[in-house]
Amino acid sequence: METEPALSEPALSEEQNTIAGDVDKEFSAREQIKIVTSDLRVLIDNELKYYKARLAYTRTVAKWTSVYLLISICAFFGCIVACILGALLIVSSYFGPILGTIFVAATSLIFAILFAFIARRKSKEFRVMEIDKPTSDE
Repeated sequence: METEPALSEPALSEEQNTIAGDVDKEFSAREQIKIVTSDLRVLIDNELKYYKARLAYTRTVAKWTSVYLLISICAFFGCIVACILGALLIVSSYFGPILGTIFVAATSLIFAILFAFIARRKSKEFRVMEIDKPTSDE
């Protein structure tokens, strides 16, 4: 697997380093085109690495947001089932199962609300590249 250079290392080739040292030297059109194309290759490679890293980050945020949302949905449906079962128990026996039904329904509802807030907070980290608003720093 190819290792990536550290960010602090210069991305210049040997030829570019020698050219950079020869500031006063005149270059032919062919040499200038070679320099520009090699610079463009380095730029394109770095841009691809940047967008791949950004895509990996976006995938991770989307994955965890969907996990928390799924947990919230399951807890919500558990609350609905608990309410239905509680209603059936209340009909069969008027006062005994009420406290149990309230406890189960409230617990499920608390979990649903908790994971919904976690999913909402995580979804704020989710950014689509084309929709990003520029910050004042740029």
